Amino acid sequence: MQLVYGVLVFACFMPYVFDNFYSMVFMRGQLLRIFFYASVFLYIYKKLYKEPLVNIWIFIVAYIDIQAHLISGYGINIMNIYIYIDIVVFSVYCCKTIPNFFLKVNTYYFTVLLALNTLFMGSNGAFINSNGQVSYLIGTKTSITLFQIVAFLFVHVYYRAKSNKKKNDATLLYMVLIASVVIYNIRQPISTSKICMALWFGMMFLYYIFPKKIGIVLNWLFWVINVVNVLIIFFKIQYRFEYLLVDVLHEDLTLDNREYIWEIVIANIINRPLFGHSINSNVSFGLSEALAYNRSAHNQILSWIFYFGLIGTIIIFILLALLFYRYKVLDIRGVITRMTLTVLATLWISEQWFLFTNFMLITILLNYLQEYEFKDIESKLSKYIYWR
Repeated sequence: MQLVYGVLVFACFMPYVFDNFYSMVFMRGQLLRIFFYASVFLYIYKKLYKEPLVNIWIFIVAYIDIQAHLISGYGINIMNIYIYIDIVVFSVYCCKTIPNFFLKVNTYYFTVLLALNTLFMGSNGAFINSNGQVSYLIGTKTSITLFQIVAFLFVHVYYRAKSNKKKNDATLLYMVLIASVVIYNIRQPISTSKICMALWFGMMFLYYIFPKKIGIVLNWLFWVINVVNVLIIFFKIQYRFEYLLVDVLHEDLTLDNREYIWEIVIANIINRPLFGHSINSNVSFGLSEALAYNRSAHNQILSWIFYFGLIGTIIIFILLALLFYRYKVLDIRGVITRMTLTVLATLWISEQWFLFTNFMLITILLNYLQEYEFKDIESKLSKYIYWR
């Protein structure tokens, strides 16, 4: 199972650069189809239908597929169905049977992937994709942050878990990950990446100093950021933070023309607000003919409403709420969950999940954090501050 799952992780999260090689794409398709039959077997024989998260994700995939059939006449690409079902079923099964291997293999894979992406990034990217975009080993500039969040979550849990008694490799992985992200942002600055990583380490630092009090902040921050997201879209409140955006982050107040893209997205949402346009929509959000390939709403909430409608978006937020309140806020599992979802909410302001599998993997790890034993943080610095 360890060998099988290791191959599956590579097949489901195959580096973007391999999409240019037909033989790799063909081999991947054959593997995923075999894994799909194995997933059906595991789901029935190992009684994974008793796991709520598996059923929730299967329901979401089924909803998206049926909605696409009804609106566009055809459903999700069969390859994507294989990927979604395979990664959910096999990951949950591994979490229940070999949780330490599940954690370790994903930690190593995503950390090494980001390190190689930085190593081979080049001055003008690694290659140019079919849309004429500068691309890197694991994707375009805007998709790199999606991998960074997954990697930081896994390496942090791997470092904190008691099962990892010798933390030398976890420390090394953490250092390699931080170095690769910092170097990448120096050579190819991404404001979203900087903000998300700063928020991650900021919350972690506060947790080390005030492990009890940070819970109050984390209990509300995720929802506050989502409200701010809506206020930015509809009320343009970013204009009130001109100094932060322009002088500190060196961004324009339209958030790199995202404001104009959102107007196009909203205009299309009005036509089909409840059920959306489906994942097969050919609507372009490009601001010019040269950017006609752009299918990104550059905002996660708008993207979900556009593709899946208000109904589908509510279903996804129900899943997020179940994860958010699964663990108590003073439990380290609750802290990790809230930190991760807060960083995701921050990413959602300017980007969307093209890589749905990354999101699935995050929800699986967060849902099964009870499979790992953690040691509560005892900060000498916090003790010193309280003593003073």
